[in-house]
Amino acid sequence: MRKMEEVIVLDEIGILDEKLNLGGFSASLRSLGYLMFGGLFSYALIKTGVAPEQALGVIILLAAAVVGFYPSGAARVESTIIAMLHYYLYRRRAGTTSKKKGAPESKRKHAAGAA
Repeated sequence: MRKMEEVIVLDEIGILDEKLNLGGFSASLRSLGYLMFGGLFSYALIKTGVAPEQALGVIILLAAAVVGFYPSGAARVESTIIAMLHYYLYRRRAGTTSKKKGAPESKRKHAAGAA
């Protein structure tokens, strides 16, 4: 008899998923990138002094903080956003925004009646 061995598959850690120890806490390079670019763009908008642009800057800063501190065990935010966009774009393109009840059955009845 052969002894079966378990195979362990390790996920490769990319450069963006590498954990960085920052004193009291650790963060990935991906989350630090989100915080850095979000802070950079929001700072530029807040510094203008125009109220709508300041509000947009605060929204961008909050979104960057949420994305930056998103739990690592959950699905990535990018994947979730891409899935949502794909769902809404495909639904609009396929024309399924308004569902018609009984449409497939009526086609079958006409096909059966013609034969």
